[in-house]
Amino acid sequence: MPHSQATEEKIHVGIVTHYFPKAKVVEIKLQSGELALGDQLLFTGRATGVAHGKIQEMQKEDKSVSKAIKLDIVTIPLEEKVRENDLVYIIRTKNEQ
Repeated sequence: MPHSQATEEKIHVGIVTHYFPKAKVVEIKLQSGELALGDQLLFTGRATGVAHGKIQEMQKEDKSVSKAIKLDIVTIPLEEKVRENDLVYIIRTKNEQ
């Protein structure tokens, strides 16, 4: 059986709980794994389709943080509009694990 040629994989980490269009900020509830500054994100949803973002800054309870873990609720600036209940994935290259 041939090996997969994919160089990236998506890892489900949470859902969108709110998007603030004026501030262009997304609120995410982590359901598994963790998020860190620099992570590449992928958002998918029925109305949204696909949206991408990179974590350049992140806040938890109005304080800047560099990492978030399961059950945390964080906000991240995001130019693309996403919607409540969209799924959130981290995009990782295969050799990053």
